[in-house]
Amino acid sequence: AAEALPFPDASFDLVTSQYGLEYTDLARSVPELRRVLRAGGKVCLLTHHADSQPVRLAQTELSHLAWLLAPSSLLETGQGMIEPMARAATDAGRASLATDAGANALRARFNMLQTEATRLAASSDFPDLLGEVRMALAEVLNLAIGQGASAAGIAFASLAQGLADSRVRLEELREFALDDAAARRLASALGGDPDSALRPIVDDGKLMGWGIEVGPL
Repeated sequence: AAEALPFPDASFDLVTSQYGLEYTDLARSVPELRRVLRAGGKVCLLTHHADSQPVRLAQTELSHLAWLLAPSSLLETGQGMIEPMARAATDAGRASLATDAGANALRARFNMLQTEATRLAASSDFPDLLGEVRMALAEVLNLAIGQGASAAGIAFASLAQGLADSRVRLEELREFALDDAAARRLASALGGDPDSALRPIVDDGKLMGWGIEVGPL
């Protein structure tokens, strides 16, 4: 833990962090960082910037996740399709589906939501998540046909948990990204002059984070 580093005082000439320190309790981690740094040492950080490309991506994917995880949206409807798809693996099952109004209504809704996902993806700067979930649902439903509802249910549960975990990560990225005032406070706490310690990191014309370089201290 950055708040309790397992190193003696004055252990290092250089302390670095890439998209890490900003997630910590800075009131505790910054003094720890200073404690393990030798006199004359330097601090070089890359932190999330509140206006950066990764944060913009996180905001977009969070909106897509909200749509995907809403009641009766694509993910829940796809889960409901597991049992009908498993039935479709046999002649008897296909015959039963022909007269199953509920299953046919579910399929119609699933197809409508697939079309809506395509529309959302086409209008988004960051459509990858929508495409990845559609592919994953297709694999789940193919599994239902090939191996049955139980195997498909396990795969679906893994997909749903992965999306829930992604939402937590994206929410934290957005929450802990530093705006200008927060970045300046961090540079000052590290012992630097914010005017000289801070610089935006740009890659291929896209803002990717804050560079914070302090030292020698």
